[in-house]
Amino acid sequence: MGDYVKNCVGCWRVAPGASVLLLPDLCGVVGVGGGTLWADERMLRVGDSLRLWRGEQVQLQNLNDEAHAEFSWTYCATQPSWHASARAAMARAIKSWGLHEEK
Repeated sequence: MGDYVKNCVGCWRVAPGASVLLLPDLCGVVGVGGGTLWADERMLRVGDSLRLWRGEQVQLQNLNDEAHAEFSWTYCATQPSWHASARAAMARAIKSWGLHEEK
């Protein structure tokens, strides 16, 4: 796992108006270091973070058409159990099927 983690952990820039899809194989945390990112149904600003479970995907879109946005990815040392991963996968499926309630 060591080499894999070294290749994944780091900081990235998202071009103005562009987006990036994250599909982590390990759970971790996305942290915003600059700009504003739209993460599916949530706005993330500088200093905000978003925890992702293993296998959970998120589309990060830079909302600024003139400046880069920056984010970091840090893996979590403690990985969730298969049960937690299965719950997250089921929640994503229900959401994609349109069966979740809007709050």
